[in-house]
Amino acid sequence: MYIFQIVKVIFDMQKIFLFLSDSSSVKPYINHIFPFFGDRNLNEINSKDVMEFKESLKHIPVTYNKGFAVIHKAFELSELWGYRPKNSNPCRGIQKYPEQKRERFLKIEELKRLEEILEDEEYLQLKSAYVLGAIKTLMYTGCRMSEILTSNGKIHT
Repeated sequence: MYIFQIVKVIFDMQKIFLFLSDSSSVKPYINHIFPFFGDRNLNEINSKDVMEFKESLKHIPVTYNKGFAVIHKAFELSELWGYRPKNSNPCRGIQKYPEQKRERFLKIEELKRLEEILEDEEYLQLKSAYVLGAIKTLMYTGCRMSEILTSNGKIHT
């Protein structure tokens, strides 16, 4: 089994579970993970290789951190599925780069897409009405999650 095969499975799962409509969220990983590790067999990759991958992306630490999460998961799954021995994940013990906390607001298109998904969930009764209500309240008020969860129904914005 090759790393690109496991990573592709993760990307496919991400698209299914997160309702990704395009490959824009996957593209940065493909541009870095696949060229670096190539078509190497999972059992050929060790901690030194992962450290070299980290060093190669030190100029873009957030991209490394996201890519690292993907390859870490790929090795976890390869252990689970029997392609690597248990406890052989070469990512174990390797730290991510520190990140600055960022505040980001949804773009209009993202907000519309989220509203569509929530409407579908509500119509199909796939999620609790309380959960959907809490998400909508977060969207429209700008309150923090803790403010919504501890609210007595009186929200002051």
